[in-house]
Order: sequence, then structure tokens, then C-alpha cells
Amino acid sequence: MRPTILHVTRITGGKDLLMVGGDKERHSIYYDTVLDTWTWLPKLPIGHNITCNVSVNWLDKAVFTFVVDGALNIKCAVLDLKKLDHKAIKEEATSEMEWALKIQAAKSPQEGKSAVDNANGIHNIDRFHVKCAVVMSDSSIAVIGRGRYPGMPEAVSTLILRYDVVEEGGSYKLVMREKVERCFPTIFPR
Repeated sequence: MRPTILHVTRITGGKDLLMVGGDKERHSIYYDTVLDTWTWLPKLPIGHNITCNVSVNWLDKAVFTFVVDGALNIKCAVLDLKKLDHKAIKEEATSEMEWALKIQAAKSPQEGKSAVDNANGIHNIDRFHVKCAVVMSDSSIAVIGRGRYPGMPEAVSTLILRYDVVEEGGSYKLVMREKVERCFPTIFPR
């Protein structure tokens, strides 16, 4: 499998490694760089593919992993780093990450008026594919991808989607910002 590897800051300082979606059963794997040990973490939720995703460590509080499914729905799972449930034996790691975001793709995206319609929980981005994600200085998450939204002159362009993180009731949710930035001239990050 091809896990996404992220640095995670240790409470005592230094960095450990977290492999998001590190095996075919959707488990994530944690490598403790001081103890030289591997442990199993919760699985990605059902419906989150393993190979076409981008992940980001948000302020060493949570890991968010974004995916666009075959129907172009945007989904994001979250792993709370303060509540990690390490298991030495893989079969004992039965819990799953929670969904922090699910936005349905519009049936006819180019007929929409804007890229995002949060009120109805849909997006109007066609040909969308995620490439990378970063945490911004205002603590929002920027996901960079390629796609096309209504009224765009290009067939496809680099798009920057921004998400605000909301902590509520001990869990994390994401709110997608209405404005989607277009990068011109187009670049396609890996």
C-alpha cells in the first residue's frame, strides 16, 4: 500500500511518523522513533480509498485526510491525535476514524452559480482531483487540486479550496469556504 507519511510531534519533543492508510485493511500505523516500535491505529472509514488521498497534520491536534471518490464527492476523515488508541496487535485495532466532512458533487456542476453551495451541502467542481494539503497561518487548511467550476474559461485549472476547522463536542468538523481560488497560469502540483 502507499500510505501518506506525516510527522507528529512527541509530547516530550522530537518527531514520530504516522502512516495514514498504511495497509490494505485501511489501518493507519504509528512509528515511535524513540522506542523504535510500531503500533496500529484506527482504520480509515469505509468509503475512504487508500491510494488517492491527501493528508495534513493540523497543529499536532488532528490529522485530516481528504479524498474525492468516483462520483467526485469530497470527503474528509479525521484522526484526533490527543486520543490516539495505539494497539500492539493489528486485530485489536478495530475502531475507525470519523468523518469530518462530506460534500456531494452536483449532478450538473457546470450549471451551478458558484463552486460551493454550503447551504445545500454540494459543490459544483467538475473533473476534480486533490493533489496536496497544507495548514495556513490562520489555522485553516488549504487543499490544492485541479478541476473546473462554473464560468471558468479554462477546461481545467489549479484550484485552492479552504476549510475552517471547528472543534465541537470533542470531535472535529470542517467547513468549506465558499470562495475557491483559481491559480493562473495553471500549475499542477504533485
